[in-house]
Amino acid sequence: MQNSKGSQLSFATVLFSVVVVTLITVVTLLLVPAYQGSQKALSEEINMMQQRDKRVLNYLFEQQLSNIARISNEITQSSSIKSSLLAGDMMSAQMQMDDSMQSQAGDQIDLLVLENAQGERITTTPFSFLDLDIDFNELADRPALTEQWQNRVTADGQSFLQLKLPIIHSDLGKVLGHLYVYVLLNDNFWILNEIKLLTGTQAVLLMQGNQVLAQISPHNEQVQLLHRAQFSNQPFQRVPEGIAYQYDLVIADQHFKIRALIPDTGLQILEEAYTGRLGISALIILGSAFIIFYFLRSLLQRSLHRLVRYAEETASLAHEQAYPNERFKEFARVGNAVNQMAQHIREREQRLSAVIQNAPGLVAIKGTDMCYQSVNAKVSEMTGHDEIIGKSDRDIFPKAFADFLQSSDKLVLETGKPCQYEMDLATPTGIRTYLTSKFPLLDEQRQVYAMGSIATDITEQRQNQRRLELVNQVFEDTAEGILVFDEQNQSLLCNRSLTELTGYEQEEAYKIARNLMQEHNEIRRGLIHHRHWQGEILQRRRDGSAFPAWVSISVVNMSAEEQSSNRYSLLHKAVDESMQQYIVVMSDISRLRDAEERLVRIANYDTVTNLPNRSLFFDRLEQSLVRVTRNQQILALLNMDINHFKQINEQHGHQVGDLLLLEVAQRVRSQLDSSATLSRINADEFLALVELKSSAPAPIEQLATTILAQFDEPISLGSGVTIKISLSMGIALYPNDGEDAQTLVSHADVARYHVKPRQEIGFQFYDTTLNAQAEQRLRRERDLLTALKSDDQLFMHYQAKYSVDGKRIIGTEALVRWIHPEDGFIPPDHFIPIAEENGSVIDLGRKVLQMSCQAAKQWQDKGFGVPVAVNLSPRQLLDSHLFEDIAFALESTGLPVELLELEITETVVIEDIERVITILQQLRDMGIRISVDDFGTGYSSLIYLKRLPVDTVKIDRSFLDDVPGDPDDESLIRAIITMSHSLGLQVISEGVETQEQQQFLQKHDCDELQGYLLSKPIPQEAFLALLEEQYKGSLH
Repeated sequence: MQNSKGSQLSFATVLFSVVVVTLITVVTLLLVPAYQGSQKALSEEINMMQQRDKRVLNYLFEQQLSNIARISNEITQSSSIKSSLLAGDMMSAQMQMDDSMQSQAGDQIDLLVLENAQGERITTTPFSFLDLDIDFNELADRPALTEQWQNRVTADGQSFLQLKLPIIHSDLGKVLGHLYVYVLLNDNFWILNEIKLLTGTQAVLLMQGNQVLAQISPHNEQVQLLHRAQFSNQPFQRVPEGIAYQYDLVIADQHFKIRALIPDTGLQILEEAYTGRLGISALIILGSAFIIFYFLRSLLQRSLHRLVRYAEETASLAHEQAYPNERFKEFARVGNAVNQMAQHIREREQRLSAVIQNAPGLVAIKGTDMCYQSVNAKVSEMTGHDEIIGKSDRDIFPKAFADFLQSSDKLVLETGKPCQYEMDLATPTGIRTYLTSKFPLLDEQRQVYAMGSIATDITEQRQNQRRLELVNQVFEDTAEGILVFDEQNQSLLCNRSLTELTGYEQEEAYKIARNLMQEHNEIRRGLIHHRHWQGEILQRRRDGSAFPAWVSISVVNMSAEEQSSNRYSLLHKAVDESMQQYIVVMSDISRLRDAEERLVRIANYDTVTNLPNRSLFFDRLEQSLVRVTRNQQILALLNMDINHFKQINEQHGHQVGDLLLLEVAQRVRSQLDSSATLSRINADEFLALVELKSSAPAPIEQLATTILAQFDEPISLGSGVTIKISLSMGIALYPNDGEDAQTLVSHADVARYHVKPRQEIGFQFYDTTLNAQAEQRLRRERDLLTALKSDDQLFMHYQAKYSVDGKRIIGTEALVRWIHPEDGFIPPDHFIPIAEENGSVIDLGRKVLQMSCQAAKQWQDKGFGVPVAVNLSPRQLLDSHLFEDIAFALESTGLPVELLELEITETVVIEDIERVITILQQLRDMGIRISVDDFGTGYSSLIYLKRLPVDTVKIDRSFLDDVPGDPDDESLIRAIITMSHSLGLQVISEGVETQEQQQFLQKHDCDELQGYLLSKPIPQEAFLALLEEQYKGSLH
């Protein structure tokens, strides 16, 4: 059999061919699956990256629109815009809108349209829309839902996002207008730029349907390429220039598409590596046959397995891992390409993480189990917990707050919709208020797989809002009238109290400013030289009547920046660098002046007899001395008192005693002519001043006899009380018996004392033989000096101060007592005036202060921290060693300064008001409380009291004698209490002797009581027992 030679093949050739084909087939079977696997891994990574970018883009757009809505809501809440709409002032509203667009709003909002209730509209924009022929009125006329974003497309294809917000008057509840907010989607650089920064793209298109709304690309060919790209089964497509992505966005319930072209460097590197490897494999197959085939297959299998394993591991690692050493550079290049792609992805994730970590708000992501999966550093800082990941709110916060947070979590998980609320969070720096937004995170199937939250700290905004509301409330509700006007006397602002005081509304309040600036030269001078003036003026009301007003005016310079700032919108009229404004605070002091007049009357006249008191009498005596000296006349001074008056008081009571004093005053007054002065200077002591034309004493003797004869018959005082009394009278004549007022009074007093032992003799002229009284006084002075050096003559009694209900001791007053070795008990009013006159009151006061502090310290050591009040005489208050004496008493006894109170008499104040204020302020600075004693009996006015740095006012006992029952005294006490409280002072009333007086004072809010009804002055040991008794009573 013959075979055709041409059809025969060489075995080597066939074998080689089989080996080559087999090797090629084997190599192909090994390389192609690996290549496809890498392609699939890359495609999955690209798809994951596209989904991540898509979620971030949706989140960015939602946050951007939420932020624009928040800014827009703040504009609608602007009080200045509401005021402009309410006043119909669209020009001012335009200015406010322009200011808003110059702030943060202008960075994110393209156009604002403000519509008032009448349909008038104004627009504002940070850039010109003149090139766009757009009828925004037509857009605003379209039906729109309030507080929801809606898409608007004009006839020429311009696409906008529109938000319509109502502007509501917070007090009236009235809709003043609407604010339309527009964001242009066409050629919106911000949107495209954010996409480009996020994805690193070369070209970006924003599309609605098939219409391109905006684009960014250096080459038009790339735009055309993106426009032609087809996305059917997957949201990305490979194109020659890289990878085209498509993102679906929902903005204002409208669907938009974003297409982006991203360089495909990683895939190109992979393809180049495999192409080179296949060429090399072909050459090796042709030259190496079976050995190369087996060797190559072994190497390829190991390298491919390593590459696949590396690609799988790299996708799950959070850090960079270099590709293992590879003998084939193709596989090394593929591995490095995978590594570079993973690194790019990690870098992008790190950038996003850095943004979140450095965000000023609290950012967190929770799983569907409501446990934290991710938080930024601010969450740990504000909650004080470092370990949060994997924990729930119940592991971190108190149960009630955790339940509150989880209720909103459940709402988001169940509805799949975002929610927003405010919350107060306890942080290491205090309670902070946060505006929290929560939103679902959806997978490709639109199922919630997690949820995110962003909380913005709005504590300062809320505090500022509350401060502004408080300022407005104080401005409107303060009792003082307030007016703000400019240099042209134009009224800028006034409150309700000013209108009530003057009758002028704000439109007419310029008349007040004109009156102040034009009719009061002292005001203009004060403002020019000191930029401030305060004082009393007579202010006219709108109806022509006038009232005394206390006015304070200050000059305020407003810079141009302050004038144009919203913070000063209440005072803003026009921008002027040199603009001055004036702030006026006005108070009606009519009642204050009425009260002062009554106090002046009380300070100069006796409240029982309505006769001049000691101070007024001495004033008239000095005037008379000048007059009679000039006219060479005789002046007679009659000193009278009622015999046995003390016994009458004790037997019949103070009310009968007062009626008797009034009757005596009337009868004596009836015998004096109109030029004479009659005064009551003490309990039952009267002084009469009579000017004589002759030097003979006969007219005075006749007058004295006539006066005394008025009391020959018993006096009927009503209610069946009839009393027979007599007077003792001493008479001194000027100039024979003395050439000064004090000498005359002293000699008349000596003469009266000479009458006393003889009882019914009647009257006595002064004679030098009557100096025994003076000698007695000198002896008393010497004995007092001895007593000051002794340790067993002067001692202290303490009279308790009670709460107004009389149940609790809250302090005590120290009262000095003197037991003379021969004369026995000497009343304080018999030796304290002597000490005041000869100066020994300084040593006496120092001794009283030391003993009082020692007693109070002993009570404190027993557990009774009771403040002790020590009286300061006028001389002691002005003594240069006062502070040294007080400091020594406190330091030597160890008494806390808060347990010491000092009482001063009201009359000492006006002698040197500025010096007294300085001394009292220094005492207050030491921590010592100051009380004004015998308030209402001296000369000081309420204005002085307002200036004095004191803590307590003590109502004099004389005011309480006819209370309750006397309407005038009742009104006066109420006025003193009300006035003192308005100045922030405590009020204590002394001389409380009846239950009715206590009830009256308690009813009218007196703070403390002191008097015989509650406790008499008692020794130190007895007062301690009283404290212990009160303490025991409080335990039952």
